[in-house]
Amino acid sequence: MLATRQQMVRMRVGSEASIGAQFHLYGGRMPRNRSAAMLRRNAIFEMARIRKEQKIDLRQDIEPVLSICESLRAYVEHLDHELAEMAASIEVCRRFMELPGVGPIIALSFYSAVCEPNRFERCKDVGPYLGLVPRVRQSGGTVARLRISKMGSTLTRQHLATAAMIVLRTTTKDSKLKRWGLELRERRGVGRARMAVARKLAIIMLAMWKRGTTFEPFSGSEALSNSTSLTAA
Repeated sequence: MLATRQQMVRMRVGSEASIGAQFHLYGGRMPRNRSAAMLRRNAIFEMARIRKEQKIDLRQDIEPVLSICESLRAYVEHLDHELAEMAASIEVCRRFMELPGVGPIIALSFYSAVCEPNRFERCKDVGPYLGLVPRVRQSGGTVARLRISKMGSTLTRQHLATAAMIVLRTTTKDSKLKRWGLELRERRGVGRARMAVARKLAIIMLAMWKRGTTFEPFSGSEALSNSTSLTAA
């Protein structure tokens, strides 16, 4: 269901981008749309404006794609509802959703990627499993730390990176995790801080799963202390 949702979102984004490209050819624009009703309203407005100013009727080109976009939005909303219900029915996913930036989709993504938490002897081992640690290149006495390995589930890694970006926003609640991420962002930059926070989220979630605990924003738990040294390269 998560993979299907991702594919539907990509198709929707591509279809809406094609509508925007058509409008752009004639000096129009497609603003960001938060719902299918807003999408149709903005598209009709732009088609009417172009028809009035340039005497060009785009309805035959736009209407079929617009209908596809509306159907895709409706299906994604249906999947979101089903995924939210599924996450609410799984006890560990409910605890995952206590973390900042983690909603039903991210909770289920991590849950499905890990499956059995006890196969990881150490909580920090989940970072390499999901490809969230830097690759290391050694030559003689030289050690170079490269970009993350990107092993494991691409979908879950992307979801954790999205959650990390939410944690680093100023609108999220204060926590030890957020303070650590913001401090790292100042020292190492946004990209490295995002991957480090994503890795830390995975470690905390696995620790919560294995121990049956809940998230405490300012806890000095081992889950936080273990991940503090795992800064992104």
